[in-house]
Amino acid sequence: MKVKHLTALVIIVFLSSLPLQGCTTIQPGEVGIKSTLGSLKEEPLKPGVHAAIPLLDNVATLTTRTVAQPEQFSAQTKDNQVMLVTATSTYSLNSVKATEAYSKVGKTNVAIQAVSVQPILLSSVKTVISRYEMDTIIENQTKVSNEIAELVSSRLLKSDYITFQAFDVTGFKLDPNVQEAVEKKQIAIQENQRKDTEILTATKEAQRLEILRKSLTPEILMQQAIQKWDGKGIPPTAGSNLNIFTDSKTDK
Repeated sequence: MKVKHLTALVIIVFLSSLPLQGCTTIQPGEVGIKSTLGSLKEEPLKPGVHAAIPLLDNVATLTTRTVAQPEQFSAQTKDNQVMLVTATSTYSLNSVKATEAYSKVGKTNVAIQAVSVQPILLSSVKTVISRYEMDTIIENQTKVSNEIAELVSSRLLKSDYITFQAFDVTGFKLDPNVQEAVEKKQIAIQENQRKDTEILTATKEAQRLEILRKSLTPEILMQQAIQKWDGKGIPPTAGSNLNIFTDSKTDK
């Protein structure tokens, strides 16, 4: 009798576990890619509980959540300088085309992104950066950023597998070696400007003194010499060596 009860209990436990073994759950923000004996079902599984026969059915999952991916791209300017561009791309997997993407592009979100998104981003950045010289990019960052974003949008909006949202350029940075060379160049320019200013100031002062010298008549020189005479020594006369640019006082 005990053997019969034990057998019945085993059968009950086995039968009660069958529904659990024949089901799969797709979480919110995901889709399921179901295949039966290697043959893919065209319609992806939506979030929820779905039947799946053990050993016959296989269900892979892909996320359809929005991804904000910060990256850095290296591109060459028109004057052959290396420019580093930082940007964030925002997109999600197209749930309707998830099965096709799984079949033709990649088995994971990372693999699909590497084929469907990454090449377009890099190509767009390189295309725009190559149109401008380094100085132009630095001076017109907003304009260049918008141009890159527009090119990325025009290309990714045509993608069958990606729902594109935005591409935001967050900064431009020169290659460290180039940055050092630029800083040295700026220092040299500032030093040359300082020297030019000093030369210009000295030249203007010399011109001013020359104009003043030419404008002084003997009468004016005599008058100024008399004003400077302190009453000691020989008074200035018409034959004196008059020079208003030096002090007529002598040290005792």
